[in-house]
Amino acid sequence: MSNILRLAAIALAFALAWGALSAQSSAKSNDNWAGQAFQRAQGLQFQNFSRRKKYRRRELGGFWFNERQGFFNYRKLRTEKRRKRGFSFEGIDPQPERPPSPDDGFAIYRPVKLVALSNPKLEAPIPAQVLASTIFHELRQTETALKVTAQQRDAIINFYRLNNFSPLWATSEGLGDKARRLLALFAKAEEDGLNPLDYLPPSLASFGDDASSVKGNVISLARLDIGLTAMALRYAEQIHSGRIIPKRLSGYYDIEPPALNLGKVLYELSYRPLPDLYLSSLAPPHPAYTAMKAKLAELQAKASQDNREPVPAGRRVKSGERDARVVLIRARMVELGFLSEDAAMAWMLGHADDNPDTNTYEETLDKQLSKALKAFQRGNKIKQTGSIDKATVEALNSRSDEDNVQKLAMNMERVRWLPRELGQRHVFVNQAAFELRVMDRETISWRTKVIVGKPETQTAVFSDEMETVVINPYWGVPQSIIRYEMMPRLARDRRYLDRLGYEVVNSKGRIVSSGSVNWWAYGRTIPFGVRQPPGDDNALGRIKFLFPNSHDIYMHDTPTKELFAEPVRAFSHGCVRVENPREMAERVLGWERKRVDDMIATGQNKNISLDKHIPVHLNYFTAWPDEFGKVVFYPDIYNRDTRLDKALNTITIAASQ
Repeated sequence: MSNILRLAAIALAFALAWGALSAQSSAKSNDNWAGQAFQRAQGLQFQNFSRRKKYRRRELGGFWFNERQGFFNYRKLRTEKRRKRGFSFEGIDPQPERPPSPDDGFAIYRPVKLVALSNPKLEAPIPAQVLASTIFHELRQTETALKVTAQQRDAIINFYRLNNFSPLWATSEGLGDKARRLLALFAKAEEDGLNPLDYLPPSLASFGDDASSVKGNVISLARLDIGLTAMALRYAEQIHSGRIIPKRLSGYYDIEPPALNLGKVLYELSYRPLPDLYLSSLAPPHPAYTAMKAKLAELQAKASQDNREPVPAGRRVKSGERDARVVLIRARMVELGFLSEDAAMAWMLGHADDNPDTNTYEETLDKQLSKALKAFQRGNKIKQTGSIDKATVEALNSRSDEDNVQKLAMNMERVRWLPRELGQRHVFVNQAAFELRVMDRETISWRTKVIVGKPETQTAVFSDEMETVVINPYWGVPQSIIRYEMMPRLARDRRYLDRLGYEVVNSKGRIVSSGSVNWWAYGRTIPFGVRQPPGDDNALGRIKFLFPNSHDIYMHDTPTKELFAEPVRAFSHGCVRVENPREMAERVLGWERKRVDDMIATGQNKNISLDKHIPVHLNYFTAWPDEFGKVVFYPDIYNRDTRLDKALNTITIAASQ
């Protein structure tokens, strides 16, 4: 019995201890709840505890509500701008319900698959002429080293079949004059930003090879003829439509390069005595392409002659200090145009009597040279110290001309993607330049600064037609902004939107008070729309320009005018904000300014349909001519040059295999 009593006493003690621990744990839990309640009162976000039970939760407008604990654990809450009166949506544009990824591009560019230029099932009468019959048999081979696209293969085989497999370029003696002109054109493909080696037939050692070594060898001549035809068609397509399929490059490209009728090209090549001139005529007709080609030739020549002595690394040299490198840097500043030769010579002559040691003044970083260095540093976007430092030496030694050669080649590729006819009057936006131009044919009739999408919400590249100008627009708040940015506040204060002046519209199109809506009752799908009425604080400003498209992108005014003073203007969700929208309305509507101002002054929402739709082209060029035809280079704000460069290298590798 004593043992039983002893065990009972131990059990009782254990129960009392367990109760004390439970009470302590409960107290701690209550303390946590009180702390959490304080956090909720302060509008702060906190995390779930890892050991907490999983209570039933329901989704409310994109965030979770724990029914027992009564707090929100936001899955997504964007950075908010605040004003005295509360939350502000100034300058926020409509955006897709599924926001794009940071660059919305594809990991690897996948070029068009190449196939063998042959058809073992080809059926046709065997030609009597020996070279023609050999071409027929070569086209029926199972294996061939010549690779083309499926469309090119079909066009080439069909063309030979329709012409009884007669050779286009070769004779029993070798290559004719037409073939030599063709090879000479391919050899200088670099002038158009193309890679010459992409067009060298596999059976030739070089573009200067006249095929005399295979004279009388009909098999080699037949393969050469087919190879030249394939290279001519490849060149025609690539100089006309480009080497890249833009939609495979990035999801932000929504354009189809102008197509080429391959059968017509082969027909033209067959009868024209100067096939090289015909192929050259397939290049884009736009003046921008001509300007880029001229600039490319200039830089290529300059790069080939650039034997400049590099500036050696060394200590930092400030104004007034001596260094042997000063002599070389002074000469480089004169060469680059940051210091006139007369000014440099005048300074040295003026100090010739100061010291009999000539090196003393030649090697001194004087104030004039320091000022020139600041200008150079400013142009190269490095700290303007006026000193000789590491960043300055690196900039002086950089091969900017070589970089610009590649940049021009990429932008000439982009020009090939443009429609051949842009429109007699059209709107042209260059996202990389943050500029909009209204063009009358090739003349800039008006231009203005613009703001484009942020790198994470880039403005897409596409063409469409402007149809409507909206005066005093409403801003329809996207569902994504309602869910992630408005619902957290509405859950705490139903009248939040009423106080800010927003309108809530139900499924019947009636305006209701936000305070009358039970915002707690809805999940991810919210059966209400929210819009901001016209006014000075409207996110779209006083005017918007509509060109309906699948990207929900348009142009509009904005209340955040101060952003136009920034050099890099990538701030929107994808839409294009226009600095001077009233002047733009004058031009697209053909109205006087007073009529535009008077209509805005009414405060009434008004949709005005254009009598004639105006083509709109949203593009991305990191090199483009200014109003004087001089090519200007722009920063690659979306990193699209890097992606395009990799894709072009992929094409080159595929063509060589």
